[in-house]
Amino acid sequence: MKPGDNPKNIGRGIGNTACWITDPSDVHRLMPFGAEGELLIQSPYLAIAYLKDSDRQKQALLDPSSLEWAPLMPHMDGSRVYRTGDLAKFNELGEVILLGRQTGYVKIRGLRVDLGEVENAINSCLKSGRSAVIMSEINSEDAEIVAFVETTDHPGDQLAAKLADQLEDFLPTYMIPVVFLLIETMPLTLSKKIDRQQLRGRLSKMGKKDLQAYRRGGSSIEDCSRIPESNKLAIEISNLIADMFESKDSDFASFLRGRDFFVTKIGFTSMQLVTFVNLMRKQYKTNISIKDLQRNNLSVCNIEDFLIANQDFQRQSSYARNLMDDLAKLKPRLGPPRGTDSDNRCREGLICGQLYRSDVKRRQATVFLTSITGFLGSQVLRSLLEHPQIECVIGLVRANDEEQAQAKVQQHAELGRWWKAEYLDRIEFWTGDLSRPKLGLQDTQWEQLFSTNSTKRIDGIIHNGARVNWIDSYEDLERVNIHSTVDILSGLSRMEFPCPLIYISGGYVPTKPESDREIAKRLSEASGYEQTKFMSQLLLAEYNDHLDESQSKAARARTVIPGFIVGTQKEGIAHTEDFLWRLAFSMVRLKSVSQNLQYLTVAGVDQVSSLITDVFLQPETYQSENLSCVDSVTVSTFCNVLSKHTKIPIKKMNHHEWMEKLRKDVEEANFDHPFMPILSWFEENTWQFEYDKDSIPENRYFNPEETIAALDRSVRYLMDIGYLSPDLSQKKLGSSAGFKRSSS
Repeated sequence: MKPGDNPKNIGRGIGNTACWITDPSDVHRLMPFGAEGELLIQSPYLAIAYLKDSDRQKQALLDPSSLEWAPLMPHMDGSRVYRTGDLAKFNELGEVILLGRQTGYVKIRGLRVDLGEVENAINSCLKSGRSAVIMSEINSEDAEIVAFVETTDHPGDQLAAKLADQLEDFLPTYMIPVVFLLIETMPLTLSKKIDRQQLRGRLSKMGKKDLQAYRRGGSSIEDCSRIPESNKLAIEISNLIADMFESKDSDFASFLRGRDFFVTKIGFTSMQLVTFVNLMRKQYKTNISIKDLQRNNLSVCNIEDFLIANQDFQRQSSYARNLMDDLAKLKPRLGPPRGTDSDNRCREGLICGQLYRSDVKRRQATVFLTSITGFLGSQVLRSLLEHPQIECVIGLVRANDEEQAQAKVQQHAELGRWWKAEYLDRIEFWTGDLSRPKLGLQDTQWEQLFSTNSTKRIDGIIHNGARVNWIDSYEDLERVNIHSTVDILSGLSRMEFPCPLIYISGGYVPTKPESDREIAKRLSEASGYEQTKFMSQLLLAEYNDHLDESQSKAARARTVIPGFIVGTQKEGIAHTEDFLWRLAFSMVRLKSVSQNLQYLTVAGVDQVSSLITDVFLQPETYQSENLSCVDSVTVSTFCNVLSKHTKIPIKKMNHHEWMEKLRKDVEEANFDHPFMPILSWFEENTWQFEYDKDSIPENRYFNPEETIAALDRSVRYLMDIGYLSPDLSQKKLGSSAGFKRSSS
């Protein structure tokens, strides 16, 4: 060590020692170079065993041959692999940088969850007692979050319903435990810490049926009736569902057979729900969708009724949402329009606006940015920090404290390979949560956000945060995707001269002029994500109408609607959970694509983030309040980029034949197929990729050559991490490492 060295740099393995960085929640998956993960040490010099602790030994000391990436290991006679439990990463020289102990991070269906954060949220809801949160079936697609709760607040049969309802104010849906077990006394280790190993042991001894009573609404399954023998189709459907549980819990499967239960109340994970819908479509030729099951809370006999009626299920059970009616209910929350009774006030507003805009141009600006740890949000933060006209970025981060917020932001920036230590002086970290009132901010921070005090004033707001889930309903996403926008707009409405707002939308990208009502009708049966993002766009339009009514000269709120977003031209780090790469996975795997797919609205994340920054700093160069990024590449161009790197030619097929081929591949895959979660959405929305020759959208905002360069670099990155490969038949390739959806 010498002055200036990083004290967290512990060097590299020497002699017969090798270091590896793996996914903290999946030891069989190596992390990309430079990404954070758990440090594993391979060496013949490790301890042989844990004395009188076989369980701990199995967990911490591994046989190299048991790991899926064993072929990459150097040969060492008698070597073992030790799971240190430490978080670390490799620097550019291949040296190990120690980042600290693991704090309970796990991955559930691609989403990162901090179990400690879940515990803190539960404890804050308890008047007395404490909790311990663990994950069932680690490394399984059926994994669930389970909470053990020591409290006298609620009876055991009410615990799940009461706590789950309260936690909706603190946590996104995917982080809320699905099972709440009341426990008299927490088991402790000799050091007086909660013995989580013992809790896992207790959980492993409980069957699915035992756990059912501890789910929200799960106790009702005990009361479900037997299906009459005459209802043969309903019995068949109950057996179909029971078969899905048979291998994991034969007792629970046996209980389900022949019973009339609500399908969404039996503990299906989202992936199991998708599997069930696909089985129903295949076996009964019905158009049933996940939205149908969620909206109608259907029982087994309800499903039979629709099938026997021999009517199109989708037409019978679909629910067309009237988004304009929803808008009318939300409008009062924006606040009353500013008065128009004073010409002096209008003149003062004009003068104030002119002075404000000239002031911002003279000095460096301060920007408030939501979701700075997401894939796009992190790059918007980068773009702002790289611009000399930006002095400070105040970033909203969902974290326990400022220290954890900083660590999250830095981790995502390092994963994106753009972090510089000097950026810390220009970022202010505000902890909050988009699902909570006033974004979960402290009162002083909320006041500062809309302050006109020149020393505290925030010069612009970029609202980028949202929950992205193509399965969840409008109601599931409303709190985060809509109410956060309402809160920001209502705050701006109360200001004498509000600062500019840029809203980053998503989902449906209009490629031709359409009225709000036309789009609302088009999206009436769309995914909850598309509906909630469009609702926020409508709310911004209402806000701008308020400015017109008050004859205000304040900056108009702008909406930027990106299409699909790929990695940067330089680094190419792509978001494997996005639709485009799920589609690419299937195109390469099937070596084909539908001939109906013509164009993809797409741009590099660096292109999109630069546009957002420019809209804030140079608003006068953009005439429209809604910037639809319809810039596109042909599907043929996309195929050429994929074929160039994978060496696999991708041919065009008849649409119906290709869709059947895709469905079969998804349904018969013996691994967590990337396309499974979006198959239903894609089947209903292929029209978004079909264009007449006369309606091909023109490039408006991005250089086409730069877009293709970003696509090319992204594909190379996905090849490097194993997501795209000439052989996509292995399960591990369906869940390769990469940038994951942030929960912040």
